[in-house]
Formats: sequence, structure tokens, C-alpha cells
Amino acid sequence: MPDMEDSYARTLWTVIEPVHVVTYFSPECVQAYKDVGLKGYWMGYFGSRAAPMGPVSPAVVESTFYGFHPKLVRRAIPDAWKYASTEDILAARRQSAAKVLRRIHPAVDEVAAKVNPLLAKAVEAAPGPGYTLFSANRELSTPDDPVEALWQATASLREHRGDGHIAILVSEG
Repeated sequence: MPDMEDSYARTLWTVIEPVHVVTYFSPECVQAYKDVGLKGYWMGYFGSRAAPMGPVSPAVVESTFYGFHPKLVRRAIPDAWKYASTEDILAARRQSAAKVLRRIHPAVDEVAAKVNPLLAKAVEAAPGPGYTLFSANRELSTPDDPVEALWQATASLREHRGDGHIAILVSEG
């Protein structure tokens, strides 16, 4: 068995996670969620991450975000859907993520032009059954903006990994 440090999955994670994670921790993204009406960090987190599934119930978000305490989820959902539409949340997350990526890596447009076709193939090839957040993200239209498309592809792949974590947690009880 390969060492975790040398594994393909680990290498892929070190490349994709920093691109995807800007949406949860950068000030621009946190502010974008507030600007569309979401209240507080956790409503922005759960609302933005669950938005690809549409305005689903708290039970669906609890199930999908199994690693979080249900009370934490229920403080944010379903109220998030009262304050902002999922369409507005999705636009805020991809636009603010692209803004951050352009700030932290000025050449990201050139990078996106090179890697987007490869990421699109990876997203298309990944299995969907049992991968709820991945499948919801994969079903979203590919943005015209190349950096938004880069972020969306990495979000899809990151959620594939996250859905796998949930499957392991459930199988292990």
C-alpha cells in the first residue's frame, strides 16, 4: 500500500483543496454571503455549500453534512432559504471565489485556460451514485468565466472527496 504522502489522492487534495476552500474562509466570500442576505458565518457556510441541492430541508442538510452537529445545521437551515435564493447564493459563491483567486494568484486566468479541460474530464468521469454534494455540484451549469469554472470544477471534485468521507463515517457507525 502506498504511503499517504505519496498517494495520488493526497497529491490531488493538495492541489484542489486550496482552490476550493477560499469560498469558506476568505473575507470576500464571507462578505458575499452576507451581501445576499445570509446571517452569520454558519448560515453562509451551510447555505453556500448546500445551495447546489436547492432549498432542501434541514434533515437533508444534516444527512449530507453528517460530520456536523444537527443543531448547528438547524440554526442555519431552513432560514438561509428565507433570506436568499439558492440561485443568488450560487452566484455569490462562484463570483466571490473567482475574485479571491484572482487576488491571490494574478495568473489564474492562464492556469484556468490550461486546466479547465482536464478538470472537466475528471468531473465527468467521476462516479455519482451515493455522492450527493458532488452530483449536485456537477449538475450546475459550467460558468462562462474561466476562473469561476475552475472554482466550480474543484468544488465538484472536493465534494466528491467529502461525500466519500460521509460514506466511511456511516459505514463505521
